Amino acid sequence: MWCCALELDFLRHIVNPMVDDYVARGLISPKDAIEVKRRVFQAEARYGFSVYGGSLDNLARYLTSRDFEELVEFLRGIGALQLALDLLSAVEERYSSVEGVVKAARAVRERILQAMRASGEVEVAKKCLGIEELSNAIREKLEPLELSVDKNAIRALLKGDIEVVLSFHKKHIKVTFKFKRGVQAQIISTALKRVASLVEEAICI
Repeated sequence: MWCCALELDFLRHIVNPMVDDYVARGLISPKDAIEVKRRVFQAEARYGFSVYGGSLDNLARYLTSRDFEELVEFLRGIGALQLALDLLSAVEERYSSVEGVVKAARAVRERILQAMRASGEVEVAKKCLGIEELSNAIREKLEPLELSVDKNAIRALLKGDIEVVLSFHKKHIKVTFKFKRGVQAQIISTALKRVASLVEEAICI
């Protein structure tokens, strides 16, 4: 896993795609997206955490630095603090074999959540799932036979030959079910309830 983690670049493979996803869903403006990327790009040069000639261990230094705190405050100011939490969660997941980085990301995320609890913001954080987080939840809780994710949609094939498509739009999520005649009503009902419970966690979209 260590080699795979090293091939995954924080800025190019985590930050940029996630920021672009937030823009596509209307959660942040293109202008603010450029600012987020600019800050991380400058931090990459300062801390040397790029996998292309740098050291991944330095990512832990960045996450616990004043520079990252300022990025978090910027995101708080534009109403996109969830993006900081999503980035930290992605770091924990993608770099699971790099103990120092995971430990730093977890500590910073908990510190942000503690501040949110104190200010009453934590409920928003609990309800908001991005497309990547929602697809992971579907994979874990629904155990689909097939799962694919593109820029604005998740497609899953569930047991019983039920296909579910979740299309992400600026103000809503469109859920489409497709199934063949003869599928038992109980199977369909169960699938509907389980998908609905997950979609409710993405209501901030």
